[in-house]
Amino acid sequence: MVDLGKGRREDLFVLATELNLKHDKSMTTATLKNLITGSEGYDEELTKNLHATIVGGRKSNEERIRTEEQEQKLRT
Repeated sequence: MVDLGKGRREDLFVLATELNLKHDKSMTTATLKNLITGSEGYDEELTKNLHATIVGGRKSNEERIRTEEQEQKLRT
């Protein structure tokens, strides 16, 4: 079973959306993981790759924002 523990709850929402699974904002992390891994047509490798891409994209975006904020502080 794929390890979905290294991301955040918001990453699981994005993953569920990408997998076309019905979910709502009240779902817990555990419920989202169960929804994803228990879904019909669950493909462990696909899910693992999608999850890694989602987490990597979020981290990259957060780093870009931090860098921009630091550059802005240096300019002032």
